[in-house]
Amino acid sequence: MNPKPHKDFSEDHNLKKVGGVNGVIWRSMENDIKALKISFVTGILSALVLLCYHHQARIVLACSGGMMGGDDFSSSDSSDYSSCDDSYSWSRPSRPVTDPVKGANEVRANLSNVDPSPKSVVKLQVGSLNTDRSLQKELNRIAQSADTSTSKGWKFVLQKSVLSLLQHSSYCVSGHSSVDVKWSAEGCKKVFYKLSIEERNKFDEVTLVNVNSIRKKSETSQSSNELPDGYIVVTIIVAARGVPELPPIQSNAQLKEALHKLASIPSSDIMAAQVLWTPQKEDDSLSEQKMREDYPLMHSL
Repeated sequence: MNPKPHKDFSEDHNLKKVGGVNGVIWRSMENDIKALKISFVTGILSALVLLCYHHQARIVLACSGGMMGGDDFSSSDSSDYSSCDDSYSWSRPSRPVTDPVKGANEVRANLSNVDPSPKSVVKLQVGSLNTDRSLQKELNRIAQSADTSTSKGWKFVLQKSVLSLLQHSSYCVSGHSSVDVKWSAEGCKKVFYKLSIEERNKFDEVTLVNVNSIRKKSETSQSSNELPDGYIVVTIIVAARGVPELPPIQSNAQLKEALHKLASIPSSDIMAAQVLWTPQKEDDSLSEQKMREDYPLMHSL
């Protein structure tokens, strides 16, 4: 009779011990997996929160803009449009002139209808601190109350805007001016609208409009107390007969001089004027970095 094999209790004890260690390892791995899951979910939630916050911030801090003014290009003398261009050349008649005397008389008549005086498109751009938003509010009030259906109304808009900038000149931090000389109303018209479109394209949305009696106003939400005041940029574009001598704006004194030059243009010489500003909404803010990026030509004062 064979004796039963002797059971090695030490070996069994070692197996149990190994099994115990494996259990500890598995429990540790499970805890790590749970921790990773929690971290992953937390990361996703944090990313969603940040995305929503960023989206809301972009909505709140969208680059809103206002514009007001008008023009009387359509009522300008027709000879400005058809009789000459910017290089003082005249179009040939559609039919050949066979009579030299008659041809000379026609040329002489065309010459007498041409306005030889130069014209210009002036752009004045100002960056200002928007600390108490008083300039922003003043421009909004002008745009909401002005009657731009007549030249008298939109020329009044120009005068009031220039006056507002002069009153807030101590807050102005940067500026730029340019004068583009043309020899026809048509040339002025093209440059004027080109500059206007360029400035409007810097806005995410034109939220307040009063131009040639065309009106538009977007709803304004409540202003946040935590919203930074930032800056405001005001652009004035004027098409006029004559060439005003605006100084390069590199100091506060030169800015005031340029504003006075604009204000001194005779009302009868002004063919068009627009005032554009950003931000327009009081729940909007323009940062210094954004101002530098969008308006690189402005010099610090």
